[in-house]
Amino acid sequence: MEIAFTAVFGLVIGSFLNVVGLRIPIGESITSPARSYCPSCKHTLGSLDLIPVLSYAFSLGKCRYCGKRISPLYPMIELLTGGVYGWIVYQHGWTFAGLLYGIVFSVLIVVCVSDWTYQLIPDAVMLPALVLVYIGFGLLQGHWLMHLIDLSSGAILITVIILASRGGMGEGDIRLNALIGLLLGWKLMLVSFVLACTQGSLLGGYLMLRKRATRKTAIPFGPYLAVAALITFFWADPLLFWYNRFLLGI
Repeated sequence: MEIAFTAVFGLVIGSFLNVVGLRIPIGESITSPARSYCPSCKHTLGSLDLIPVLSYAFSLGKCRYCGKRISPLYPMIELLTGGVYGWIVYQHGWTFAGLLYGIVFSVLIVVCVSDWTYQLIPDAVMLPALVLVYIGFGLLQGHWLMHLIDLSSGAILITVIILASRGGMGEGDIRLNALIGLLLGWKLMLVSFVLACTQGSLLGGYLMLRKRATRKTAIPFGPYLAVAALITFFWADPLLFWYNRFLLGI
């Protein structure tokens, strides 16, 4: 019952995270207007339009007021949040650790929305999250210096790539990977980064084959980092086996 309740609660939070990811990067308030609105016709949505996942399904993915298609990103984020929250409670229960992981994954989900939509990772979300999560992990586990090393390793990796490639990634990716390093530790952060690059390469290759992108097309990397971090956190052991077996030949 706790897991089911948390998963349903996560659907509702996922709807809110959509709002955060869409409004914060463009300087809009997340409280005013209090209700969400259609991005096409700007019509304020009613209660029937705001039921997580179900409203999208019943409306066949279209706005009831203007008939324009609604991005499937909305229900996908709601389902992802519900699933992640349920899994966290399954693994850690209603504990301080579970709360911290919930905060981290909420930030990762906001990044997926904002970077995919605007190619922007907002500092207003990332900087407070880094400070809060670092303090939280320090209080929970101790090892303050090790957590600082993990955080720094994530930031340094992206910084080196930016300097070596003279661009290609943004400062937001530095802070995002710092948070991922803090979450996973520097070793699993490397595994997560390889997975993110693999995902990005596969999708980029697919888009080029379909002639929907070229080598110069800008593709946001934040969602790949975030999704790879989620996968690595929940399935670290199979990923380590794959990483050691196929990449390192161990």
